[in-house]
Amino acid sequence: MLFSGFRKIAIASLALVTVTARGDLAETKRLHFQGCAGDRAAAVQAEALLVTAHTENPTDPVVQAYLGSARLLAAARVWQPLRKLELCRTGGALLDGAVATAPDHLEIRFLRGASLYHLPGFFNKRAQAEADFRWVTERARDGSLAPELAAAAFYYDGLTRARHLDHAGAHAAWQTAVELAPQSKAGQDAAKKLAARRE
Repeated sequence: MLFSGFRKIAIASLALVTVTARGDLAETKRLHFQGCAGDRAAAVQAEALLVTAHTENPTDPVVQAYLGSARLLAAARVWQPLRKLELCRTGGALLDGAVATAPDHLEIRFLRGASLYHLPGFFNKRAQAEADFRWVTERARDGSLAPELAAAAFYYDGLTRARHLDHAGAHAAWQTAVELAPQSKAGQDAAKKLAARRE
């Protein structure tokens, strides 16, 4: 199911939302991640808030990225194939636009990777998601990204490396995820991967 894997990190990601001058956006992010964890009402509310925020400030790449992610999440809720396709394309375009505007923004790059990773294969987005995870993990060790998100990036990077039979690289990525945020969902999932390899 679309976004089913993203739910694995959603609960941990709730902790990444820090209080900023734009507390309304922080609350919207919280609702979005709650929606990713399966709370339909929160997802719908977050999407509505993001539409308003994007209308008020269409040049904000963070808002644009979260709206793109919300559109992809909305695609998982609809059953009409054409509407689902439209939402996926719109969401992907918003995420790509946000990255184009702020290519060095770690949170935006992670959000695009996590949002695109579980799209069906015919969208041809898996390679882009994997590249985003790799890009984030090359830069996320310095504390510039919330530990829970950084751990999730390393967890996903481990999955992609394992998929490409880079077992040593996968092991290292999962080990880093555990070190960064051992109590997070991603850290715990990475620990399970490591334990399974030792059996």
